[in-house]
Amino acid sequence: MSITPEIYELIVRIVEDRVKEIRVSREAYDALVQRTDQLETAVRELIEGQKRLEQAIADLAEAQRRTEKSVERLESRVNRLEEATARLEEATARLEEAVAKLAEAQARSEERLSRLEERVTRLEEAFIRLEERVTRLEEAVEHLAEAQRRTEEKVDHLATQVGRLSEVIGFSLEEIARIMIPGYLERHLAIHLEGPLGEELQPWLVGPEGAEVEFDFYGEGRRNGQKIVVLGEVKSRIYSEDVRRLAQRVEQVRDYLPKEVLPILFGFVVHPVARQEGEKRGVLVLASYQR
Repeated sequence: MSITPEIYELIVRIVEDRVKEIRVSREAYDALVQRTDQLETAVRELIEGQKRLEQAIADLAEAQRRTEKSVERLESRVNRLEEATARLEEATARLEEAVAKLAEAQARSEERLSRLEERVTRLEEAFIRLEERVTRLEEAVEHLAEAQRRTEEKVDHLATQVGRLSEVIGFSLEEIARIMIPGYLERHLAIHLEGPLGEELQPWLVGPEGAEVEFDFYGEGRRNGQKIVVLGEVKSRIYSEDVRRLAQRVEQVRDYLPKEVLPILFGFVVHPVARQEGEKRGVLVLASYQR
């Protein structure tokens, strides 16, 4: 507590009044003066202490202001940290949700992967079985190819024998066709040929002069009362290209032929593909051994 000048003056007056009122000896007076001096010294020291205390209080007040500013800055930082923490918590919540969804998707992917692995395993097993079957088929095809080669060799040999026989008896392939085709047509297709000059089939040229198309045989006949023309060629070995070529030659002279025409290819050996091509193009493919 500070001593104000007013209090100090009051104390001095009181002391002076007491001194006046009390009659004491010189020694007592000197002692009283000494005590007063001491009191004055103490009062001055108190005043100095008060000043130091006031300065300390001022320093404390300044420090308090600085502290308050620091606290304000700290509160601002804490507020920002709280806001950042809130945002971080929201982001963490979203991340947790995303992670949960990813975990679910991963689980579904693992299930699908397991099913795919099972399917791949089954495919591998099926592929192994397929390879075994293909191996067996390749072996069978090799056997068939070998058998086909043997068959072709036999057919070639037979064709050679037939050719030699026809030479021996003086018949050509065209003559064999003229003998066999009419009977085959009548028996299987109900076509009765009525050729000119007593011949059912004969060589024939058709088309404009200078651009005629020649056929190995030609004949006219009837089927179910309707006129029909048969014409064609002979080949020792008949392939699909021979069938296409005959069909094209017939189309070249279509305007010179009646409405109903039956193209025929006749030979010793007929490739199976040639028969399929003949069915597609309306060409009758006959082998010499057919009756």
